[in-house]
Amino acid sequence: MGFLLSGVHATIAGVLVAFTIPARRKVDEKRYAERLRELAAAFEQEIPNCGTLTTPRQHELIEDIKGLSLAAQTPLQKIESALHPWVAFVIMPVFALANSGIYIKGGFLRDIVNPVSIGVIAGLLIGKFTGVLSFTWLMVKSKMADLPQDASWKHMVGVAILAGIGFTMSLFVSSLAFSDQQMVEQAKYGILIASLCAGIFGSVWLKKAGRPRT
Repeated sequence: MGFLLSGVHATIAGVLVAFTIPARRKVDEKRYAERLRELAAAFEQEIPNCGTLTTPRQHELIEDIKGLSLAAQTPLQKIESALHPWVAFVIMPVFALANSGIYIKGGFLRDIVNPVSIGVIAGLLIGKFTGVLSFTWLMVKSKMADLPQDASWKHMVGVAILAGIGFTMSLFVSSLAFSDQQMVEQAKYGILIASLCAGIFGSVWLKKAGRPRT
């Protein structure tokens, strides 16, 4: 709050906090592997219960393994791993919508049926898909590039669909392309719809395509 009220952008506070997060671990790789083998051997030697519950000693060994594993990670990586889902699926979408200036009102569905919105939607969903996929195909066929290891053209189709998510840069370009405020708003509607559709369709396609063969 102090940074914000002083006129300095609040994100600077986040950068300064990041500098204070340790990037060293308490247990190095060699010691972690040695200690883990010791605990695993002790766990195997412990006589198990006849039921589903572990013995007190087994439970203690499991907790030791958990503590050892946490000590083998840097605080920076632990925080990054814990915050990633919140940042990717909550903070970033809310931040993008809040800064886009899109005003969603009662007649939103009616307002998106206009040449500007439809053109933007077609450009992002069809144009970017066609451009990304066809240029990739051209580069591969001309031997100037190769597909990622174990990836297939099904995966490239999914990536090309996801390329239709052009939220931030598309908003910037639309503000430069149109001088009429109504057209800018219509372009924003098209960007929002296209980005949502590209994200959903691309995710579903890649889910059905499955993991790359290893």
